Amino acid sequence: MLELRNKNGSLIEMHTLLKCVPLSIFESRNHVETCLVLSAERYAFEDSRKKLYVNLLMTSSLVARYITAIWFLVCKGSRHDFSLLKLPCNIYSLCDWDVFFDKKLTVCSDNTALTSFLNKPKFLNLFLKVLGHRCYRLLGFLLHRKVKRSGSIVRCYVEVTERLFREQMRHSLCVFFPFPLKWTRQFAFYKYCRAKGYDVAVSGIPYSFKEMWAIYVGAFRDDKLLGFEYSAYKKHGQELSQLDIVAYYTEDDYIPASFLVADELKENGCHVTHMSHGVGQRIPYVSATSFYVLTQVQKKCYETWSHHKILNLGFQKLNLSLSKAGNYKEVKFIFIHQNFEDNNIAYEGSLQRKIIASLERLSQSTQTQVYIKWHPNTQIHVDTRLATCLDFPSDSSTLNVCLTLNSTTYYTRAQFDLFIFIGDDLCNPYDMMEDNLLFYHVENLNQIISLYSDVKTAVLALERQIQLLSVGR
Repeated sequence: MLELRNKNGSLIEMHTLLKCVPLSIFESRNHVETCLVLSAERYAFEDSRKKLYVNLLMTSSLVARYITAIWFLVCKGSRHDFSLLKLPCNIYSLCDWDVFFDKKLTVCSDNTALTSFLNKPKFLNLFLKVLGHRCYRLLGFLLHRKVKRSGSIVRCYVEVTERLFREQMRHSLCVFFPFPLKWTRQFAFYKYCRAKGYDVAVSGIPYSFKEMWAIYVGAFRDDKLLGFEYSAYKKHGQELSQLDIVAYYTEDDYIPASFLVADELKENGCHVTHMSHGVGQRIPYVSATSFYVLTQVQKKCYETWSHHKILNLGFQKLNLSLSKAGNYKEVKFIFIHQNFEDNNIAYEGSLQRKIIASLERLSQSTQTQVYIKWHPNTQIHVDTRLATCLDFPSDSSTLNVCLTLNSTTYYTRAQFDLFIFIGDDLCNPYDMMEDNLLFYHVENLNQIISLYSDVKTAVLALERQIQLLSVGR
């Protein structure tokens, strides 16, 4: 494993680095570069297996994250005292690491070799994953409904799917796939779709128990995990192709092997429409006939890495007309919570708790009511005295001022609500979203309450927000 020492010669625990950096750096161009370097140790030529390996390194490699975190703290951060990094010889030989770290860190080989770069999945987690998909496939078989040649499929998870593909769901087969984050949320959406009269079915990825067991027999190797994912998604793509569908709608730009399904379908004449469901870009390699993103950062990412796999790359259509201008009488502050704690995202989780605590104090000292809207998948609720807001108020006389670190909600409610993004020196929304957002440092929250309690100031900011978001779309 990697060995990092500070200027005093003391050993630095690698896992502590991940608490010092924001999650956005692991969805950045620099992290892609790290994963491309590591992938060269096993794949010299670019093909579908190498692309899957890079995607897996992006999402499931502590080694890659350690290297990117060190790069970020050495080259971008201001609080570090690193002096020496020792790398296993099979990583050290992959590139000129002195150049990689801008010659700000001494790098050498420790004459050992690392046998795998991917994280070995916990047996129970992987077993439940395979079992879940197998159960969905069994249920789908029992409730099988054949798709006609001229038919289409919408890949469904939760209510976000309807927001992205409402019109398509009315004339397509809506196929539900396992949603492990919060099954009750998916079940509620499933019942809703049946009540709406949508054509509903369930299915899963054809994961192999045999290939799953092979991962844990003998030494763990990256090619075992890669083969497990590759064969399952390849087979799934072939199964869908046999249905002779002409249109396929999906939002799985965070699943490493999803591009294999799209490739199979496109080869058989199916039009694959892909919508980004969030503001991140977790994997560089995706595939679609038409791919519609939310952010400028996403567009630049996929133009670089997946340009040859996407025929049409554009932005999702947004309703950006200000319909209530001049009718506002008051403002309402709402903090939009993200489920960082549930996903063990340490840096943003700590920053979010600091923001919530500061908003509590400001709410009391200024006699200004501040609400919190919890993320729908959250299981861990931060202890707070802020009042809970279950949904966005639609009172035409009230302008919602939404405070958040980053949120997809910005793109769905930008014409209704003013959004103010909060961060610090290392964490800001520009790295994941746009470069023209209204941003305040966490130490300046009092300025937000002071300035935007004034209705006229908030309305002017909302009008500017809509104008800036419209640019380039």
